[in-house]
Amino acid sequence: MKMKTLSIVSSLAFLAIAFTSGCGADGGDGPNNQADAATVQFRDAATPDAPPPPSHMGEPCTPDPMDNLGRGTCANDYICLDLAGSTGAYCTRRCTGSTDSICDLGYNGPGQGACIYHFNASENMAVLVCGIICEDLTPGKTICSDCNGTCPAPLQCTDPIMGTSGSTDAKACI
Repeated sequence: MKMKTLSIVSSLAFLAIAFTSGCGADGGDGPNNQADAATVQFRDAATPDAPPPPSHMGEPCTPDPMDNLGRGTCANDYICLDLAGSTGAYCTRRCTGSTDSICDLGYNGPGQGACIYHFNASENMAVLVCGIICEDLTPGKTICSDCNGTCPAPLQCTDPIMGTSGSTDAKACI
């Protein structure tokens, strides 16, 4: 109960400051004897300030064996992933697990970004990284409703993703 009261009080204090801080020193002697307070506009809190940064997920890259971060020719915060059997290396990001939304954030390519791979950046460092789901084989397409079997070039939709029952639930770009 106290927290609710405090949040209301702090909101009212903010509004009071916002409406009174715009008054001029002349006490309202603006044109036509109207107060010369600043206009206050409120923004919808659900509207983001800016779109997410562009995603480099799925862009072709060249690995650099001398790069300890595994970045290769990818942008900062990306890793050049070159999977065994792949038709090409591509840029991806670190992620924290299956519920991490960073993989699909800003990604506009075919399929859907998802945290699905373990990447050995060095002998002593393995991290989770994003992959691209390209085909959903589950009834009702519960993993990726808009996946259609295509991948960013030169990748191909051939890497099976096993479900908990041992069956192939989806495919990823490789």
